[in-house]
Amino acid sequence: MSDAINYVVVLNAKKKWSVKKEGSRCATATFDTQEEAMAKATELASTSGGEAKLSE
Repeated sequence: MSDAINYVVVLNAKKKWSVKKEGSRCATATFDTQEEAMAKATELASTSGGEAKLSE
């Protein structure tokens, strides 16, 4: 069983970039730019062996 946690970066309704745990409804963090959000998602995912993904 894997304890890896994946994080997803999504553009929210307020045109801000949110970082969420995969499958979660609530944002872990919100940023003005996609680059900042991806950096945070990558940092969070790396601590659990997961991946950071950009939502399509």
